Amino acid sequence: MLSSTIVGECTGTDPRARAEISAPDTDQLGQLSSGIAWFTGIAAGLLIPLLVLGFGYVTQHLLATNEAAMLSAVAKLQGPLHFPRRGGRGTLEQLLHTISIGSGSEVTLNAENSSGALDLIRKRVEVRKADGTRATLTVSRSLQPIFMAAALGLIPGALIGFLVFRVTQAYPRKMLGIAMNELERRTEAEHRLRTANSLFSAILESTAEGIVAIDGQGRIVACNTRYLELWKLSERERVQDDDCLLFASLAAKVRDPKAFLERNQQLLGAPTSELTECLELHDGRSFEWTSRPQRIQGEVVGRISTFRDVSESKRAEVLLSTEKAVLEKVVRGAPLEDALFVVADAIERESGDMFCAIFFCEDGRTTNLNVVTGRSLPSWYRDQLLALHPRIGQHKDDSYCINVETPGRWFESRAYLRLMEQLAVSQTNLETIRGSTGDTIGLVLAHYRINSDHGFERDGQLLHIASQMCAIAIDRYRSTRELDLLAHYDFLTGLPNRKRFHDHLRRAIERAQGTNRPLGLLFLDLDRFKAVNDSLGHAAGDALLKVAASRIRECVRAHDVVARLSGDEFVVLIEDLQRTEIAAGLARKIAARMTEGVSLNGHETFISASVGIALYPKDGNTLEDLLKNADAAMYEVKGQGRNGVQFFHSRMNEGGLERLQLEGQLRRVLERNEMAIHYQPKVLASTSAIVGAEALLRWHHPEQGLMLPSKFVPLLEETGLIVDFWDWIIRQVCEDMLRLDQVSSRRIDIAVNVSARQFGKRRLREGLMRAVDATGVDPGRLELELTESLLMKEPQQASQILYELRELGVGGIAIDDFGTGYSSLAYLKRFPITGLKIDRSFVSGIAQSSQDGAIVQAILALARSLDLRVTAEGVETLEQATSLTVQGCHELQGYYFGKPVSLESFVEALNGVSARSRLPVDRE
Repeated sequence: MLSSTIVGECTGTDPRARAEISAPDTDQLGQLSSGIAWFTGIAAGLLIPLLVLGFGYVTQHLLATNEAAMLSAVAKLQGPLHFPRRGGRGTLEQLLHTISIGSGSEVTLNAENSSGALDLIRKRVEVRKADGTRATLTVSRSLQPIFMAAALGLIPGALIGFLVFRVTQAYPRKMLGIAMNELERRTEAEHRLRTANSLFSAILESTAEGIVAIDGQGRIVACNTRYLELWKLSERERVQDDDCLLFASLAAKVRDPKAFLERNQQLLGAPTSELTECLELHDGRSFEWTSRPQRIQGEVVGRISTFRDVSESKRAEVLLSTEKAVLEKVVRGAPLEDALFVVADAIERESGDMFCAIFFCEDGRTTNLNVVTGRSLPSWYRDQLLALHPRIGQHKDDSYCINVETPGRWFESRAYLRLMEQLAVSQTNLETIRGSTGDTIGLVLAHYRINSDHGFERDGQLLHIASQMCAIAIDRYRSTRELDLLAHYDFLTGLPNRKRFHDHLRRAIERAQGTNRPLGLLFLDLDRFKAVNDSLGHAAGDALLKVAASRIRECVRAHDVVARLSGDEFVVLIEDLQRTEIAAGLARKIAARMTEGVSLNGHETFISASVGIALYPKDGNTLEDLLKNADAAMYEVKGQGRNGVQFFHSRMNEGGLERLQLEGQLRRVLERNEMAIHYQPKVLASTSAIVGAEALLRWHHPEQGLMLPSKFVPLLEETGLIVDFWDWIIRQVCEDMLRLDQVSSRRIDIAVNVSARQFGKRRLREGLMRAVDATGVDPGRLELELTESLLMKEPQQASQILYELRELGVGGIAIDDFGTGYSSLAYLKRFPITGLKIDRSFVSGIAQSSQDGAIVQAILALARSLDLRVTAEGVETLEQATSLTVQGCHELQGYYFGKPVSLESFVEALNGVSARSRLPVDRE
């Protein structure tokens, strides 16, 4: 029965209490001691007189009594007494007189009955006279002698009383002082004991821990109020006499009651043992249970147990570990369902009375909600809940939509309530999950059974924390997935990127090694993509890449892997390749699909694809070899005119290796002074006089000798080195013009080719200005030759650049290889062009082909209408020169008049040798 063992309420110590129970002070003790001494001294001094008086009185009384008795006996013996009637002393009087003298008593007959004197003792005796009457004899004895003796006894009595006074004044005072001191000590000890008990009671009742004392037999001796509050013991449980029933009540509140009772039995069996462990209760709380033996003088007499509510710290610890576990799962790439299950399971265990379900959208959409449940809910609950097709949105009229403003309405629907009836759920509480942008991305549901005495009040904060952890998990999952997409997928096309594809290819090679089945690798490059991207803009280029990616996916099989490596390069991985014809068929299908037109910004654009094929293990056993060889096969297609399919063969690697070697050597040719400029003369058609020259780049290779531009200029343009070479080229041309002026009085204009990589760069104009300023050459003697396709990539930008060059003083701008492009001739009038160069392909067939002749005539007619100078290149025969001259061509250039030669040879030709003379052979 706990009500009688609860520690009493703390009572404060009152200073007045100590004053009320303190011993008498010194003055009171002195007065009391003096009074006692005076009383005993007086009593002792009066003792002798009183004894004398008492003894004398008793003696006289006895004598009087005896005399009276004797007279009475004498009277009886004598018979009736005869007394004379008249004077004279009779016989009786004589007798009485005699007795009085002998005894000292006075005997009288019929004395008057006067009031007794204090100094006399009287005894009366009745006698019968002779005449028959009765007489009274009175025997009297005096007390005066006694009084005298008592008065004399006052002298020694006073001495004795003084001695007694002195003794009783000192000893009792000492003894009383000792007694009073002892009383004061006891009073002080009782006061300290009451104070200690009050302090102990206050400490026990003010502590946050529940404390219970148990004796050696396991009976509860005492407990504080906090103990009853922690365990939520009812009044019936408190007043029951059987402690076993009380422990059973406590065990029923613990999640593991059997272990709790067994641990108590173990503690009773081992009195000296100590215990510290955590108890988890059904209501979600956690107690830290500490039990230690109680000792008195070293002997164990019982046990003190404390219970501290560590629910908040335990919950914080659990939630922290839960958050850590959730983030670890998200970071490690585990499914989002696994991370949210950790949250649901954790809050179920912390609540102790809740069934948790979490609705969430992992892909950021408001449809296709998924559900994760804790361990307490059956598996069919999730299936039936998903069968309700829950969605989160703003649609108030949609019965399947959970409105973000009033989400509770959906959970009051009839279908959901039927589902709750199957679970015997009486209450459902929810907390919305909001993402980092504030949008609702899910819900946390808490279900409580009908017989549950637990509610939302305590779990409200728990659900809020759970929703925050879910929001963090979902946001981190989305961020991680976005980062993974950015790291492993192409953001534009959604295809795997280079890194992801390398992983696919590496695993495919490992699988192929185990199954001995070949692989196919298609390497695709879009033809003319750069022209589309430059002319129509990057947005159009991006759209074209998306179309290309979509078309490739449409052509391949479902299990084939399509990836974008970079720019306009795509690859396709074909596993389980039973026949090489399958790879060729897919490649041709893709190439054919790519040739279909694409509408970009209102322009119908046509492209094609060059596809190279490499096979495993025939063309390589490693990832690097397969990619390298498929790339080499693709470049083989490019070299053959593009828009085709080519399998890899070993000879392709030789050309690739040579390209790498040349690239490395080209980066150092200017330092080694291996590069030179040769000049091919241009003659006036009417007189065959040299009027100009075209500057052509030549490489004096240390091993291969003089190398023609066709072998290294494309590589310069591909690697971008041509931009770095421009400063050297234009400076060298200007310096050569100065030398020409020194050896010849004839004005010679020099034409310099501008590549696509140079055009549009600030270095083109800056290098030109520096060279002109440094050499002082008239820029009007310089002519820049550009291809028609270069100008048509971005016509407006090209027109602006050309006008800027003309403002710098450049003498002429000619379109090289005119007639081979694809642009509209209407653009010609927009450009500040001064001349056209007829391509050698038209010149070579002018005498044999009527079509070539017609094209040349059309170009010449167009030039005349636009007032442009026309130069025909590639003139190698007299017939060609004659025909062009007759048709009105202004200038001629070709082997018939002179091959490209060094500056020294060109000066010799200029100074006297005929333009038609054989100059040193230099095949272009």
